[in-house]
Amino acid sequence: MGSIPGVSLLLLAVMSLLKSPSVQGGKILVFPLDGSHWVNMNLLIQSLHARGHEVTVVRTSTSWYIKENAPHYHSITVTLPEAMSLQDQDFFVSLLFKMLTIQKEGASLIGFVKFFWEMLDVMSKIHRQASMFVVEILENKTLMQSIRPSV
Repeated sequence: MGSIPGVSLLLLAVMSLLKSPSVQGGKILVFPLDGSHWVNMNLLIQSLHARGHEVTVVRTSTSWYIKENAPHYHSITVTLPEAMSLQDQDFFVSLLFKMLTIQKEGASLIGFVKFFWEMLDVMSKIHRQASMFVVEILENKTLMQSIRPSV
């Protein structure tokens, strides 16, 4: 009677788990988005911290939600030449006004194109600013040296 491949594989996996040392907490570097994304990310960071991980969060100086001081993460604050659109209340009000105006015009091909074009413009602006954020980090030697021990 031959051995069943699935049972052999399961037995091998269990044995390797029993022989492996327990997992230690690691260092995690996080680049979160401000706003509703942060609410969920913060919960994940709290859970990681509770499991022994050391978490460092890179935030902008104009961040609304991502606090500079927190008990469950360290932060590195980056100052940008201008605030990111996602952190500007007027940005959202303006976008909402444009979307409501397009919706009032009714469902049409022109309305769809306007909506699509507006969303494309918003996404382009956000990505351009995110690129500036990364460039600001990479070109700042002092900041890069402070990030190195975090990872």
